[in-house]
Amino acid sequence: MIDIACLNLLSLKKARAKTALNDGLISTSILLVFTLSMLAAHASVAQGSQQQASAEEVVRKYSTAQKRLLAINTAIFINEITQSHLDADSVQMVASRITGQPFLLPYTDRIEGDDFLATALLINNNKIDDAKKLTKQLKGEAQIRSIVDLAIWYLHQPKTFQSDLDSAENYIQQATNLSSSLNLKSWQEETRLIMGEIEFQRGNIDKSRYLFSGIITPATKGSETAVVAAALRDYSETFNLRDTARLQYLNRSVDIYHRLHQVDNEIVLRWLIADYYMTNNRNFAKNQFQQILDLQRSSGFRHELFTLYLLSIVYNNNSNFSDALKSAYAGLENMKWSGFNQFIGSFYMRIGVVYAFVDRLELAIPWYRKGMETKSEETHFFWYKSFLYLAEAYTDIGKPKECLQLIDSTVSKYPPKTTWENVQVVSTLGYCYERMNKIKLADLSYRKILRITKNYNDTYGELSDTYVDCAMFFIKLKNNILARYFLIKVNPKSKRTINYRQTKYHLLYKIDSLEGNFKAALQDHILYKQAYDSVGNFNEQQKLNELTVKYAAAKKDQDIKLLQEQQRVSKLMMIAGVGLCVLLLAVVIYRYHLKQRANDQIARKNEILQHLLTEKEWLLKEVHHRVKNNLHTVICLLESQARYLENDALAAVESSQHRIFAMSLIHQKLYLSEDIKTIDMATYIPELVQSLEDSFDASGQIRFKLNIEPINLSLSHAIPLGLIINEAVTNSIKYAFPDNRKGLITISMIHNAKKIKLELSDDGIGMPQIAADVEPESLGLRLIKGLSEDIDADITFTTDNGTKIIIIFKTDLLNNPDSLLKPTEITEVYT
Repeated sequence: MIDIACLNLLSLKKARAKTALNDGLISTSILLVFTLSMLAAHASVAQGSQQQASAEEVVRKYSTAQKRLLAINTAIFINEITQSHLDADSVQMVASRITGQPFLLPYTDRIEGDDFLATALLINNNKIDDAKKLTKQLKGEAQIRSIVDLAIWYLHQPKTFQSDLDSAENYIQQATNLSSSLNLKSWQEETRLIMGEIEFQRGNIDKSRYLFSGIITPATKGSETAVVAAALRDYSETFNLRDTARLQYLNRSVDIYHRLHQVDNEIVLRWLIADYYMTNNRNFAKNQFQQILDLQRSSGFRHELFTLYLLSIVYNNNSNFSDALKSAYAGLENMKWSGFNQFIGSFYMRIGVVYAFVDRLELAIPWYRKGMETKSEETHFFWYKSFLYLAEAYTDIGKPKECLQLIDSTVSKYPPKTTWENVQVVSTLGYCYERMNKIKLADLSYRKILRITKNYNDTYGELSDTYVDCAMFFIKLKNNILARYFLIKVNPKSKRTINYRQTKYHLLYKIDSLEGNFKAALQDHILYKQAYDSVGNFNEQQKLNELTVKYAAAKKDQDIKLLQEQQRVSKLMMIAGVGLCVLLLAVVIYRYHLKQRANDQIARKNEILQHLLTEKEWLLKEVHHRVKNNLHTVICLLESQARYLENDALAAVESSQHRIFAMSLIHQKLYLSEDIKTIDMATYIPELVQSLEDSFDASGQIRFKLNIEPINLSLSHAIPLGLIINEAVTNSIKYAFPDNRKGLITISMIHNAKKIKLELSDDGIGMPQIAADVEPESLGLRLIKGLSEDIDADITFTTDNGTKIIIIFKTDLLNNPDSLLKPTEITEVYT
């Protein structure tokens, strides 16, 4: 049986509290902290907590469905905070053990229901041989049920061993044959579903999808059963976390569970949808978690700790710090009530992170220390983040030596177990060396991160803050190449936060200035200022202060000794008042000198700003010039089309409209995007294909399969590729499937370190082979070849079993980190 220590869990994103604040905000923060600490010492609050039933009593009264939800919910939470990098069956086994639920419960909601067969009870007690003997004595449907339980036991053993999968398949085949002989359709669907799960664990994605489709496709819309909903859920797992098809299947599944009033399964599906949004758009994740919380409370499900924890992350991500703190405290209280003390280090850490995000390190550090109080090898994951946050906080408050001592004493006994932990230890060391002005050691530490993360897929953006810190360091060394490279590595999903946008444009302003690109620097500075002004929301800060006082006072121990020390406290308040006056006077004097220096700097910068404004006007003219060139391209396309017209003018105009739309969609994307220089092909191509599908009314005849990775391209590449896709898809729709023949059109765009590959194919009747040195007669094919030459791409046509077009072109040099690994000599002292 496995322990949590052997899971090698990955960590949550590390929240760094190094936001650049002006001196006025720093002074205000000092005064608020001082006042809050005195209020907390002087307050006396009753400690009468609400009398409520114990967690053990609540769990005993839970229905079987609620107990199943508790086990699954715990496993999903562990997978959520570890980005699903662990073996799912191992995590589920640990979750079932933590919640005290039997092994089969999470997997047999339709098979066992509320009552377990004697065979299932034996399996839950790990008496597998006895269960096999009993199964042979059973008959009919009871025997099928027992055989399926045995298959599930083998299928969901920790890790994926071929022998276990073979055993599971053997039992499923027995159950399939027996259900066929008895003509039990429902059991045939169950065995087909489990067989699909077996093929998925073997890595046979196409086979698993085929088996799941055999359950989904025949189902009549509006009358689908729970097994159809389960098949849709399993089908969604065959797509990666960023594929929109994953979300479509999950939404279909949750709709069925909602119609069937299966609240427990609906909650599970909404967790999976929230997991998708946590990867792609955390704003939408908040809505899902709020719906989950409403469903839990309306159904009497009291274990809200995991939902509250992740809501705190989402609120924090959206700079809604008061709600983030409220959810974090509520989650901690519910966790203590539940008795799941394995997670206590993480919940302490979550409160500390919220305080750190608003530069309240003096309030965050005690929570980090509490998180470390639970340290042991068995609970490594749940306290290790608190250790890392505490080490960095020491540096932030001017104690880098204490940071180095903490790292040395902790890592020697508890070395990092994951890539994330390794990166954070190295980056924190680099940060300490930087603050101690040991620049060569800091440079070596930050460059080491390049090697550690070379092949690491930062799907959830957990290293975004670390990459930003690296970029800031190399800007100070005037190494704009490495600075831009680290900024590019930041996960795009982090752009949803106001703080990130502020940091991003501030760094871009500095990098573009280093490179002498003052036009871009001006635009970066404007966007930075807009983001910066959004951060200091007074109402949010006031709410946070009120909540801080409330929770700090509520947690104080009401001891009778406090009443006996009132006189001493009064004296302290007098001393504090004098100290506060002195502090205010010092701040006023400091602000006066600061203003004098600022006035001198403003006079010097006015001349620079005037020059930048002149260049801004030139930049706007350049943008208009680009739009004019694109419109000229449209005119040329229409003239070329006219040469091939006979009496079918309408068809020519429609073809031209599709080409114009392919280009206008790019301009629309640029207009709505923060980055006016590049297009995200993962959002552009699906919208273009959807437009063509709607225009030709091909949804009932032709299916589209898209696999588009998040790739940002400039206009010089995006427009030709958009026109190529338009021509290829239009030709396939028109000519590949005559006589209303059904078919499939597949589009994929993937990239590696050096090149990007675009592949367009259909399974239609094909077309004549095209020689590489012969000019095609069709205007569409001539356009495809000509546009490919414009972007210096290699193009091939294949006409076996349909038509396939493969276009390969070069990617950005900055995507190749190998050229940046060689250290550069530091020629000046960094201060």
